[in-house]
Amino acid sequence: MDDDINPLDAGAVSRKEAQRILRPVTIGVGALLLAAVDHWNTLTAGQPAHLRTVLQPLLRGSHVAAFVSAGTNVWLSTQGMHPPGHLVKRPYQWSEVSSHGRT
Repeated sequence: MDDDINPLDAGAVSRKEAQRILRPVTIGVGALLLAAVDHWNTLTAGQPAHLRTVLQPLLRGSHVAAFVSAGTNVWLSTQGMHPPGHLVKRPYQWSEVSSHGRT
């Protein structure tokens, strides 16, 4: 564990730098949230109204949370597709990531 690099040891960053680093992450997680809600709506659209009414309070939040956490986990564990500031072997610019390298 002594070989791990602690990003907090690098020192404080300015608010502007933190906003610049976190903006793509918040946009990505927001897109995952929208996709999760759309997925839930698609799953429940074929169900009868009574079942939709019962499912909504029971499972919607859990489904959206699981969908977003799984999507975020896949996104962050994909080699070379990490948010800015994460240590990766081949860091990409976000424009290259969003356009799949076709910039």
